[in-house]
Amino acid sequence: MAASAPTGARTGADAAQGGFAADVSCQWRARDCNPPVRALKSQFRRLRDHGDLLGFRMGPAPDVNMSKHWQGVQRLTANQGRFLAVSRSGKNVSFVVVAMASRDGSGERFRSNRIAARSAQRRPPAGDRVVEVVRSDPGFDHSGGIQSVGQFVVVGLEEGSRSRVVFWDLADPRRPRRTGMLPHATGVKGAGTVSIAKLRDGRYLLIVGGANANTLDFYLSRAGTDLTNPRFDHVSTWRESELVGGDSEFGNYQNLGLVADPGGTLYLIGTHRNAAGGPGSDFADLFRLERTPRTPRIRKIASRHLYCGSPGGAQCNLDAAGVVYVTPSGGLMLYGTEHDNDGPGGSVKAEEFRPAPHRSSCTSILDSWVELYDDTGFDGDRGVMIDYLDRGLRDYENYDRVEGFEDKSSAARWCLPSGARYRLFRHKSGCRGRSVDLIGTGFPARDPKFGDGSGAVRRFNDEVSCSRWIEPPPSPPSPTPPPPSPPTGKPDLVISNFTLGEFTVRNQGAAPASAFTVTLAEVGDFAFPGLAAGASQTRTYSLACEATHQATADSRSRVDESDETNNVAAFIPIC
Repeated sequence: MAASAPTGARTGADAAQGGFAADVSCQWRARDCNPPVRALKSQFRRLRDHGDLLGFRMGPAPDVNMSKHWQGVQRLTANQGRFLAVSRSGKNVSFVVVAMASRDGSGERFRSNRIAARSAQRRPPAGDRVVEVVRSDPGFDHSGGIQSVGQFVVVGLEEGSRSRVVFWDLADPRRPRRTGMLPHATGVKGAGTVSIAKLRDGRYLLIVGGANANTLDFYLSRAGTDLTNPRFDHVSTWRESELVGGDSEFGNYQNLGLVADPGGTLYLIGTHRNAAGGPGSDFADLFRLERTPRTPRIRKIASRHLYCGSPGGAQCNLDAAGVVYVTPSGGLMLYGTEHDNDGPGGSVKAEEFRPAPHRSSCTSILDSWVELYDDTGFDGDRGVMIDYLDRGLRDYENYDRVEGFEDKSSAARWCLPSGARYRLFRHKSGCRGRSVDLIGTGFPARDPKFGDGSGAVRRFNDEVSCSRWIEPPPSPPSPTPPPPSPPTGKPDLVISNFTLGEFTVRNQGAAPASAFTVTLAEVGDFAFPGLAAGASQTRTYSLACEATHQATADSRSRVDESDETNNVAAFIPIC
């Protein structure tokens, strides 16, 4: 199932057919395409510069180190978004599959799985671990970047001057199935990054980055190609010197991911570490793909300085694994890992970077969150994310036990349902002293400066020592419905069934009947306490077979009926 090797660059009408417009009809968990990112440029610019701590255990995977390290990470949509595929270098392993069993199945933000008084020291849960190791192709010793499109994953492999792209079906992440291979033989050395997206015309765009991703080879799938049997043609090569827009910096990207906006415009997001913001600074860069008649044009749109550091040391390195993911609601998430596995207990450290705010509303207390920031203005320093769902994982009544955040809070963002509050206290040990409430409206709110005299929090800078959730009061019980109005009309009693040994009286009128009597000739009276509209009752009796059997409902005329002429029934039994 090898994809065709290129025979030379194809340009002009062949390459321009269909352009680079993405398929934006896809829903999350679609088989072979990814959903678009709503307000993509805005979400990228709002990426929280400090991520939420994640991690996973190595399970059956062989050890990694700085020379045989993680290369790319992709969160999968399979199993409700609770798996990762992480590529690595080394002869024997192409990538591993990680189950994030402790995370929920919403497909949205993971949230941290390492929350503690000092989260950097917390080992990830036992269920968050490598569950499958996928071997590399013989003769190849280095896997590059990785990206998924629907249930399919593409991985670049390298060895010396040779490189290739391997296609995998991860519909069942615990049983990866290889579907094809594309030799990368354009003269560009390496397959350090691999990016893929489905186009509006049904074809696939594949971009293979050479060493350091300074040169990109563009491939288009042949019409009718399915990723269970991929066939691609090389159509053009782009070089860093052709970059337009932005600051002209096209970094040595470890990973490049393709994403689309709702209009179908395709973008690349690259992750890397360089010295532009100081030694060891991590960045994500956003590029827009544009078409000229013969070659792609790449325009730099934005750059975001991210921080992998925490009070407990670096938790990721964007020169290791990093890539983007689109949530079911069209949210943009970015993930990064460290190079090896020097996290607590030999685990792998990672981070999840989300937009701030990461959701547009919170109608339920279960959706609620509060984020406190160390500095005013929200950017450039650490914070504490307090999700309602994780409220019991550390002691928020003593901020000495919350990442050392005692008397550190200078700003906040929050989202609480209407009626809910999050209360900040000046003193710990029982939450005492002056307090300030963050008030819920059902939508995100913010106060960028606790120390001033405006906003929700006034003159309360660096004073938070304790906090508590104040949930909305329970809804009042539903009022007892009033008794039904008495039906209009009158009752109407009839003998509806009369056989040898039993009779049935029925009220076929529109109102209940009060007490009445049914009289059977030669037998006697049968008293009834009343009968609701539409109801009936049956009684038994004994009478000689040869006699005429006659029954009269309301024989004493106690009930005012709508019809007084239909109370008698009679028959002569045949014995």
